[in-house]
Amino acid sequence: VIFSEEFTLQPKAPAEPTAGMLAGRLLALMEEHQLSRERVIGLGIAVRGICSADGRTVCDSFGALAEENFPLCQRFEELTGFPAVMSNNVRALFAAQMYLSRDRAEGAQFFLRCEYGIGASLSVDGQIWSGVTEQCAEIGHIPVIPRGGKPCSCGKSGCLETIASPSAMREDALAQGEPIEALQATSA
Repeated sequence: VIFSEEFTLQPKAPAEPTAGMLAGRLLALMEEHQLSRERVIGLGIAVRGICSADGRTVCDSFGALAEENFPLCQRFEELTGFPAVMSNNVRALFAAQMYLSRDRAEGAQFFLRCEYGIGASLSVDGQIWSGVTEQCAEIGHIPVIPRGGKPCSCGKSGCLETIASPSAMREDALAQGEPIEALQATSA
C-alpha cells in the first residue's frame, strides 16, 4: 500500500460532485506520494448496492449516492485519465479474499460481511456468481418482516438488514435508553 485515506460521505451524496471530489483527492494523493501516472494501470472502484452487468454504472447505491444509474466508471475515467472497473463492495472484498487465499477455490464458497449492513457474495468453482439480476447473495435485503418493519436503505421495509445488522442492533440498543457503555460493561 503506497497510501490510504478514509473519510465518510454523507448519505445520498450528489453523484457528480462526489465523483469529482474523489477523483481530485486521488490525483492529489498521487502527487503527494510521488506516484507517477505510468505506475498506475487502472482504478478499481467498489460501491455498495447494485452495479450494472458491465460494471460501469451504479444502478442503485442504496442511499450512498443521490442519483441512480450514475456512470461512475466513465466519470472517473474522464476525471483522472485512467481506465476504471467497478464492482459491488462485498463482491470486491470477496474477490480480494479469493485472490489472496491459499485455499483452492473448488466447489462453492459463501462470503458474509456484517458492518453497516449485511452483504454477501457467492462463488462457484472459483468464479464469483452475480446471477441474472446482479443481486446474487444480497441477503441483507431479503424482507423478513411480512408487513411493515423499519425502512431499509434499499427502499423496501422489513429487510434482514433492518433488524440483524450491527448498525440496526446498535440503534435498537440506543432506543432502549441505555448508554452503549452500560451495555458493553454488562456483556464483559
